[in-house]
Amino acid sequence: MATASTLWRRQIRNWVARWLRRKVRPFRHRPLAVFRLEDRLAPAVVGLSVAVGDLDGDGYLDAVTGAGPGGGSHVRAFSGRTGEVLHNFFAYDPFLRGGVNVAVGDVDADGYDDIVTGASVAGGPHVKAFSGRDGSVLRSVFALDPSLRGGVSVAAGDVTGDGRVDIVAGAGPGGPSVVAILDGVTGTAVRSFNAYSPNFTGGVWVAAVDLTGDGVAAPVVRHLAQHIFEPLLAPASALRQVA
Repeated sequence: MATASTLWRRQIRNWVARWLRRKVRPFRHRPLAVFRLEDRLAPAVVGLSVAVGDLDGDGYLDAVTGAGPGGGSHVRAFSGRTGEVLHNFFAYDPFLRGGVNVAVGDVDADGYDDIVTGASVAGGPHVKAFSGRDGSVLRSVFALDPSLRGGVSVAAGDVTGDGRVDIVAGAGPGGPSVVAILDGVTGTAVRSFNAYSPNFTGGVWVAAVDLTGDGVAAPVVRHLAQHIFEPLLAPASALRQVA
């Protein structure tokens, strides 16, 4: 007989599947822009963080890339219409070689999607947001305990239901599986929860997805241990208010 936990996880997977069927469509057209990222990264770079959004307001989704471990905190954004470079910068100290995680969302509500970054391995839970329009720094905060050195994953979406894009941050390996919600207006942490057991220190990866179609994004996480996907929806009732 299925347990309540098993039924809950099964329902979450069904929600995710329905959301993907609604949002993802087969690719039937030739690509508008093709570029070889490996030609622009150091040979020692392992992996890449990628997000998409309309940074320049031309109606096309642009690609944002964050270098993986070995590549520093190098962020680049490419036009979805022409392939040209829109932004090219280091989100953190260029000497930090742990990589950088990226997400996209209109943090300042100016009509242009912005670039959200989280320092990766050994960089601490430092989260920043950069204007998609001009590249200026919009937010710069430590989303979690600054003593944590496993980095931080990031996502963007309206989690609080106030119509503004919030930032979701998840602790990297080496510490508790804490997920924090940063208010889209002030940038301060307004909610947090432990995604898994307090003894789990494998790190979490976060996303912000409107699974129920009510216009409010839910923080969805997976644990990084052995790269196993295990989506977990944290309903509003499960999020505790930060004092």
